[in-house]
Amino acid sequence: AALIVFVLVLQNKFDDWELMHNLYRFAEVPRYIYSDLYQFGPYSAGILNFKIYCLIFCGLLCIIGSVFWVRGKTFGIKDRLSLARKNLTAKTAIAFMVAVFCLVTMGSWIYYNTNILNKYHTKYEMNKINAAYEKLYKKTEFIPQPKVTDIKLAVDLYPEARNVDISGKYLIKNKTEISIDSVRITTHPAWTVEDLKITDGETIFEDSKIGYWIIRLEDALQPGDSTQLSFKIRLVSQGFENYISQKRILQNGTFLEYDIRPHIGYNNHRTVESKKERIKNGLSPYVDFPLMDDLKARMRNYIGFDSDWVMLQTTISTSSDQIAIAPGSLKKEWQENGRRYFQYQLD
Repeated sequence: AALIVFVLVLQNKFDDWELMHNLYRFAEVPRYIYSDLYQFGPYSAGILNFKIYCLIFCGLLCIIGSVFWVRGKTFGIKDRLSLARKNLTAKTAIAFMVAVFCLVTMGSWIYYNTNILNKYHTKYEMNKINAAYEKLYKKTEFIPQPKVTDIKLAVDLYPEARNVDISGKYLIKNKTEISIDSVRITTHPAWTVEDLKITDGETIFEDSKIGYWIIRLEDALQPGDSTQLSFKIRLVSQGFENYISQKRILQNGTFLEYDIRPHIGYNNHRTVESKKERIKNGLSPYVDFPLMDDLKARMRNYIGFDSDWVMLQTTISTSSDQIAIAPGSLKKEWQENGRRYFQYQLD
């Protein structure tokens, strides 16, 4: 009983020590959501593998328990060890070795999926990345930058594999009263940036881990002038994770939010809001809303800080049995090479 209490207390402390891996948390599985739309969806592989791992471990404990099981009266650890030697038959030894082999094999398979195929992150990891982003780049928040005025997106969904490819083009316009010689871009750290460029621009700074880029323009963008930014980003799902990091990329019912696309300038939506996490990461107190007389803040709308009103055209391809929806009116729908295409445009 004392051992059980000790294990339960120790496991509760794992969060404080940031020991989040389900391999050493008894009977833990990735946190999941069941939905009528996608059932267990992306969570099923992780749940199944961790449950099998736990069952093997329980079987191993049963074998050890059967060896030390008290049959009659004993007087201490020496008696139990003596009893264990008598109970340790060839069959029991073989069962023990098989259980250990299965446990190590299953544990190695889980580790391969969660730590090698995928990046293992604790639930605090994204807070650390965003805290580093704030520390390094918050000072650039109000550097004058162009605004996005026109967006064209091509989104390729592969629901069965939970993969997404997005390519896009922005028309960006200098709405300030001064010339702009470089454009700062924030990308989502979970997505791979395969291409990011501006017409007649050169990338002079790249922080792909945190997601911050600087592209210097060959000719400064004058007030009222526009130029084009193009990009390709990708999210590839492999195996299963210790916990599902992209909960909205699903086999059925994928929902893509605006924060996955590249943003012009500093993205204040990545601010760490938790008071505890801000103290933990050495950040100053969080200010929910700017002051009424903050003139710089008035120059940005609170929803899309890098744009005002935009024209948006979205072309989405997906599996032949799925339907895709995007903002605007459906302008065109067709099938090609076994895939279904939808084109939407804001009116």
